[in-house]
Amino acid sequence: MSTSVDGLPDERHPSEAAQRQVLDTAIGKGKGLGVDADIARLIIAPMAWVPLQDGPGDGRPLRDALVRLAPTLDLVPVILRLMAERGAEYRDGDATTEKAAAAKRQAVGQQVDREKGRVATLQEVIAEAEERDQLAPAPTAEEVAAARAIEAADVDWRRFDRETKAHATATQARSAAVVARDSWRARKAAMPVRPADNADGVAVATAARTAAKEKAGTAATALEQRRAEKRAAERKLEDARKVLDSATVEARTAHVRAANREASARAKVEALPAGDAHACCGEPGCAHAAHLRADAAEALAVAEQLRADAAEALETALAGEPARTAARLAPIQATLAQASEAVGAAVSAHAAANRGAAAADEAWTAAVALGTDAAAWDQALRALGTEPAVPAEQPAPKAATGSRPSPADVATAADTLTRAQEATGASAQREGDLETHRENLAAARVGLAQVEAAYERLSALVAACRAAPSEAMRGWVATLARDGVTIELVGDGGARVLVDGRPLRLASRGRKVAADLSLRAALRVADGRTWLPLFVDDAGAWSGAWPDVPGPTIRLYTAPGEMTVSTL
Repeated sequence: MSTSVDGLPDERHPSEAAQRQVLDTAIGKGKGLGVDADIARLIIAPMAWVPLQDGPGDGRPLRDALVRLAPTLDLVPVILRLMAERGAEYRDGDATTEKAAAAKRQAVGQQVDREKGRVATLQEVIAEAEERDQLAPAPTAEEVAAARAIEAADVDWRRFDRETKAHATATQARSAAVVARDSWRARKAAMPVRPADNADGVAVATAARTAAKEKAGTAATALEQRRAEKRAAERKLEDARKVLDSATVEARTAHVRAANREASARAKVEALPAGDAHACCGEPGCAHAAHLRADAAEALAVAEQLRADAAEALETALAGEPARTAARLAPIQATLAQASEAVGAAVSAHAAANRGAAAADEAWTAAVALGTDAAAWDQALRALGTEPAVPAEQPAPKAATGSRPSPADVATAADTLTRAQEATGASAQREGDLETHRENLAAARVGLAQVEAAYERLSALVAACRAAPSEAMRGWVATLARDGVTIELVGDGGARVLVDGRPLRLASRGRKVAADLSLRAALRVADGRTWLPLFVDDAGAWSGAWPDVPGPTIRLYTAPGEMTVSTL
C-alpha cells in the first residue's frame, strides 16, 4: 500500500476483477443509504460515462443520466416555448415526457391510417360506380325504338307461325273427315242391293275388300315417300342455318379476341410509371424507360386498329345477317312447310285407307255371314251408321309483314328493352348512391385532415419533450464545468464531454485520466453525496498536477514487480 498526494491510502490492485470487486462492494453499501446504483457507478467507476456518450443513442443516455442528477426541472414552460417555435400549440393534459407523447402520437397515427383507408375505400367505390356507368350506359331512344320494332316483328311472325300450324291442323282434320266420308260412301256403295241370293252378296263384298286393300297399300307407299321428302327438307334447312350461324360466330369471336388484346395493351401502358421513370428501377431519367413506353404505345396502337377492323367486320356480318337468313332459308322453309302438309295429308289418307280396308273386311265378313237374308242386310246397313260430317274449309292465315328477325336480333332487342326499363328506375337510385358516397368521401377527407393535423401537433410535442430536458438544464450543466472539462448539449437531446474545448478522443492518455476525474468530481458534488469514492485507473499516465478534488479519491497505479508461481 502507498500514500497518494492527498494523504489518503493508495491501493494497488493487480487485476481489473479486483477493482470491480471493490467498486461493487462500495455500491452495495451505498444502496442501503438510498444511493441510485447507476448514478453511483457513473461517479465511482473510471470512464463509466464514456459508453453512455459514444454508444447507441447519440449521447441521449448520458443526457438522461444528467437529468437524474439535476435539480427538479420545470419542463412545461420549455415545452410551451419549443412547440411555439414549431408553430404548434401545447394543450392542457398534454404529456411532458417523450415516451407518453410518442404513445399518444402512435394512437393518433393509427387513426390516420384508418382514415386514409376509409378515404381510399370510398374513392374506389366511387371510381367503380362511375366506371360501371361508363361501361353499361342506358340505351338511346333510337336503340329502344329499333328494339321495339324487332320485338313487334317477332310477335307478328310468331302469330303467323301459330296460325299456320292451326290451319295445317284444321286442314288435316278436314282431309281426314273427307276420307272418312268417302270411305263411308264407298262402304255404303259396296253394300249389295238387297240380294236375292248369297252368292251375289259375297262376290260384291270380295271385290270391295280387294280394292280397299290395294288402296291402303298405295296410301302406305305414298306416306313413306312424303316422310322421306320432309326429312330431306329438314336436313337441308339445318345445314343452311349452320352455315349462316358459323359466319356470325367467327366474326364475334374475332371481335372479342381483338378487344381483349386491346385491353391488355392498354393495361401495360397504364402500368408504366409517369414521366421518364423506369418500370423496374423506378429511377427518373432511365434511358430504357422511353424505349419501354414507345414499345407499349406501339403495341396499343396495333391492338386498337385490330379491334376496330374486327368491330367493322362484325358490324358488316350482323347488318347482312337478316337479309341472308331470309334469302337463304325462306325457300327451304317453304319447301319444308309443303312437305309437312303433304305428310299430314298422306297420314290422313293412309289412316282413311286402313279404315276403309278394315271396313271392307267387316263388310265382307258380314256379307258372308248375312247371306241373302234381308234381315241380315238391314242389320249391316244399320251397322254402317250415318254419313260422317265434313267441316268447312278454313281460310289461309294472314301473312306476316317484313322479314323474319333472327334469334340473335330478337335476343339483342329483348336485352336492350330490359336495360332501358332497368335504367329508367335505377338511374335515379344510382345517382343518389353516388352522391351519398361523394358526401361521405368529403366528410372522410375532413376527418383525415383533422387527425393528420393532430398527428403533426403531437409530432411537435414529441420533439419538444425530447429536447425540453436539455433546454431546461442547460444553465445547470454549465455549472459543472471545471478544469477545462465542459458538457455540451447537442443534437436532438444528446450530450457530449469536451476536454479543453475538444472531443475526448483528441486528448492524450493522461489528460483523459485527469479530465475523467474532474468530471466525476463535479458529478459527485451535484449528487450531494461527497462521501462516494472516486477511483482513478491508470493514474501513472498523468504526469501533471492533479485537480483539487475534495472527498475520498483512490488512484490506482501499475508498478513493475517480480512475478512468482505458487504450487497449490
